[in-house]
Amino acid sequence: MEENRRISLGPEFLRCGICLDSFTNPKALSCLHTFCRDCLAQYAARRSSFPCPNCRRTVFLPSHSGIDGLPDNFWLASIKEELSKKKKKGAPNGEEKCAVHEEEKKRWFCENCKHPICDECIVESHNGHRVTKFKELLAAKREEMHSLRQAVAEQVDSMKTQLEKTEEEGRKIMAAKGKIEVEIRSCAQSWCDIIRQKERQLLDKTATLTEESQTLFLEEHERMRLAIIDVSTMLDKVQATTDEGNLDEVLRGVEVLTTLRQNADEIKQASATIETPKISFTPLEVWPTELGEVQVTSLPDRRVRGKTKSYRDSGQLRMGGQHILFPKTPTNRVASSRVVRVGGAECGNGALEEPSGLAVTADKKILVSDWAKQLIQVFDQNGRFVRNVHLNDRGKVSPGRLAVDSRSGRIYLQCTVPCNSGRDKKIIKVLSDQGRHLFQLGSGLRRPHGVSCHTGTGNIAILDTDLRTVVIMSRDGERQMSTFGCNLEHNAPPPICLDSIAVAPNGDVVMADWWYSCVKVFDPEGHVRFTFGSPGERGGQLNHPGGVCVDSRGNIIVADERNGRVQMFDASGNFARVLASRSDGLEFPNCVAAVDDGKIAVTDDGKKCVFLIEHDQA
Repeated sequence: MEENRRISLGPEFLRCGICLDSFTNPKALSCLHTFCRDCLAQYAARRSSFPCPNCRRTVFLPSHSGIDGLPDNFWLASIKEELSKKKKKGAPNGEEKCAVHEEEKKRWFCENCKHPICDECIVESHNGHRVTKFKELLAAKREEMHSLRQAVAEQVDSMKTQLEKTEEEGRKIMAAKGKIEVEIRSCAQSWCDIIRQKERQLLDKTATLTEESQTLFLEEHERMRLAIIDVSTMLDKVQATTDEGNLDEVLRGVEVLTTLRQNADEIKQASATIETPKISFTPLEVWPTELGEVQVTSLPDRRVRGKTKSYRDSGQLRMGGQHILFPKTPTNRVASSRVVRVGGAECGNGALEEPSGLAVTADKKILVSDWAKQLIQVFDQNGRFVRNVHLNDRGKVSPGRLAVDSRSGRIYLQCTVPCNSGRDKKIIKVLSDQGRHLFQLGSGLRRPHGVSCHTGTGNIAILDTDLRTVVIMSRDGERQMSTFGCNLEHNAPPPICLDSIAVAPNGDVVMADWWYSCVKVFDPEGHVRFTFGSPGERGGQLNHPGGVCVDSRGNIIVADERNGRVQMFDASGNFARVLASRSDGLEFPNCVAAVDDGKIAVTDDGKKCVFLIEHDQA
């Protein structure tokens, strides 16, 4: 009975209920449940009180020392140490008692059955099997393991050397990319300079021809004007002779009038025969449609690389009865997408100058806040401009991120208000769908940045970059549902480390962490469900994500700002594919919103426009 009681206190008894691993610096709560010190620090998230993860009883931390002020569980630490000693001792020379014949030791190894046995087992159940002395087999296998370990270590060293070469080649590729980009821009600029020069030449020629043509007509105009004056003067002189003159005077008058008539006809005919010069422009039919061609030589065959066996492909390796997990390395899967540019400078009415926020209404209208124009522009789901929403205090605030309540149509707009103190003030303004100010959210907030609405409840999630917290409020802003910290490192600069927030259909809060190039997913109570993404350029990796949204299927869409692309992940954070990239015209995608299943909108901080991306839903 005592032996059974000792067996029950195995490693399972000494596992933390949070990390599910062996205790590290165990701390006891007031409810007598014990957890790792670091696990409790992360779970408490700088709160002065929190519910016990096991029994949910409220635990109050010491006011001055916090987690470190909780008592150490020396009893569990002692048991852990004792079990570790017993495990290290084990049976001498690897010999253990036989489970069938308790008095006998396992001195043999059955090659047929592949497990150690004792002398009695050979006679009773392993008669005729090929057996080897346990010590001899153990020594041989240890020697084999040593040789294999040395061989694998040599292979690892070789792989490290090859990895360094690969990294060096990668750096060369990126350097070549920068050089090629400079050459392409230089080539394009040369063509632009030539075109501008030709433009100036044609404009100068147009001005010269116009001046020459105008001079001709001005001369003819002056000649006709003078002729009309002369004829009119003679008519006035002849008028008196016609009424009161004698025969000689009348005859001379007839002769003068006849001459005047002939001269007038000649002038009129001469003017009519002058052809009007027509100046026109005929564009050339042939212009270069390509600046050049970018080629790559000696590209490795992906099919050959795909035959290489990798433990990462299977996702796990079993060793010593435990699974060692490896994150699967995703490939750059690119979706078949149709990308349309909206609101660029070429659009005229509806052109954007500094798009700073993006949201979609229940009837698929796309709302874009413009920091420079200090208004909200509305487009339909196909990108056609609909109207402007002017702010009542336009000129006093600069609009940023925004969200829309799908039920009421209310607009929740993050704004920056200049202050005399020097540091601008951040607020959340609540507007009607026409832009009329309704009320303002600000209680308990310091510098709200991201904002999102739950499509079902209408609750508002606000990301405060100064406090590094997420505040969830009711749609009217009167009730604060919950507040939780974002569990970030304190050395990250607050104004930029947190950038965007979205609320999933199930109520989870999804947050883009710009500083650490990852995405965190919290449950409505603020517990971290999972984190995905790592710094890099491969599919599934991120480089300072600027925006995040969740579509109706639960897929997480991330605007991978510095990589110049938009990526899709499933509801569990697994990489799905790249929806659009720089090859589709994107430069620095920032805010992102789901328009419909298979269609998203994204603002681009580099192109100063919005891109509509239609993608395959499969």
